[in-house]
Amino acid sequence: MGRVPRKPTVSLKRLAVSILAVALALVPQKPAAAMAMELVEDTLFLSGPSMSLDDWVRYRELTRNRSFARVVLVNQSGGMVDTALGIAEDLIARRVTTVVAGYCLSACTYIFLAGERRQFAASWPLSRSRLGFHGTYDRIHGTLSGGRARVAAYFQSRLPRESHDLVIAALDRIPDRRGFLYVYHPAHRGDASLCRGSWEEKCEPVAQSNALSLGIITTDALAEISFPEKLAYRNRFLGTDMDSVELLTDSDDLARFCPPSASRCQEFARAFRDRPPERAIAFSLTGRSGASWRSDDTRRAAWRALFECARQSGELCRLAAVNDRLAAALYARFDQRSAEAVSALARVARDGLEDERFEQAELPMTRLRTDTFTGPTPERIPGAREIGTRELVSLMGRSEVALLDVWCGEETLPGAKCVFGAGLAYTDREADRKLDELFLKLFDAIAAGRTVVIFSSNSTSWLSANATFRAARAGRAVHWYRGGIEAWRKAGLPLVPSAPVGAVVP
Repeated sequence: MGRVPRKPTVSLKRLAVSILAVALALVPQKPAAAMAMELVEDTLFLSGPSMSLDDWVRYRELTRNRSFARVVLVNQSGGMVDTALGIAEDLIARRVTTVVAGYCLSACTYIFLAGERRQFAASWPLSRSRLGFHGTYDRIHGTLSGGRARVAAYFQSRLPRESHDLVIAALDRIPDRRGFLYVYHPAHRGDASLCRGSWEEKCEPVAQSNALSLGIITTDALAEISFPEKLAYRNRFLGTDMDSVELLTDSDDLARFCPPSASRCQEFARAFRDRPPERAIAFSLTGRSGASWRSDDTRRAAWRALFECARQSGELCRLAAVNDRLAAALYARFDQRSAEAVSALARVARDGLEDERFEQAELPMTRLRTDTFTGPTPERIPGAREIGTRELVSLMGRSEVALLDVWCGEETLPGAKCVFGAGLAYTDREADRKLDELFLKLFDAIAAGRTVVIFSSNSTSWLSANATFRAARAGRAVHWYRGGIEAWRKAGLPLVPSAPVGAVVP
């Protein structure tokens, strides 16, 4: 591909002006924008889940007649292409330095590449920092859409020729917006990862392709940044400040989870401290173990460790350590908060709880869903009974049910057991058969002779529908709490920190 001049094309400038004019005419006086912006002395901080058209307007208002030398992107996951390119053009003219702290994905990378000098932040762990490139996608269906030519031309103008084949190819090779070409600082990982967006398909390593070798960063030196308090790095996992829990100082702290005669288990446990982050290790009650390291984040490391443990043991497992912290505090906190919350439920006026009504499909569920896991959920699930918040509170007060959380966010219902991936399903029959087998083993361990209530994040999550369908299909006693965590929270009922006990997919 031929190289275009470093200065953006005139069409970008026209685009920026037109967006601003239209936005000023159409948006409310106080738009609710998703991306946070803060200008502190000579540094502009951009963070948040998504960029909207409103954010272009807010950016212009914030930065008009103000100078700054650096832009720090903190856990920013992209958004509107037009907004990102408009901001990028302004930053190129200002000749700023751009810095990534945490993740910078999708359209966020357009802003990052606008920097004349581009770096990773020093005060953010490199194991938790990455850049993610992919194409332009339809906002509703998430599939490839127009806009490729504009983005490709922009990448060509900001990257060296030798990186074009890989980075620009990501615009076409990743058909789903959930997929990315992930690129890392060379001190953390020398290879990039090409992930196509299907959770069933493993990411492909791209050898000798890191942020420096591809010219995405201009130096491997780390930028010293003074972050505002609300954006400062915090070592949190499932809602717990991990810096406040006990430090893993002795390898024997993990070896004690192994049976006395299990020398291989003990050797495996003692080697854990030397594994690169992000890492986690889990054990079953019988001393079977599973570990993961060099993951993109702590959650993925914990998920994989719990899967390996559950796969080998067929039992519920618990994390023993996450990076350099012992995980016993996670479970102690979960048990204590759950006991307090269940006790508080006995004082809840159940007559004051509403019977929820949700948007739903018109037909009963007949098969597992394997791709998009959000949308109107089925009218009913054969073999399972749907219950609402009022009935669930009553059942929990009498200890008549066990709870299975297939969402596994930072918070869950009191006493609920989180199993990563329990609501997923494979298109491949043999792979799904193995998932089903492990799911039922963990389900039975959680049930312990009781009916299990399965729930997820909200009423549009097919994760809880899938898991309930699996259990009912196998003849297990199961209730479906369709409303999930959202309905529970809306009712003003107590939530507790999650503490995972297994995983059924890697």
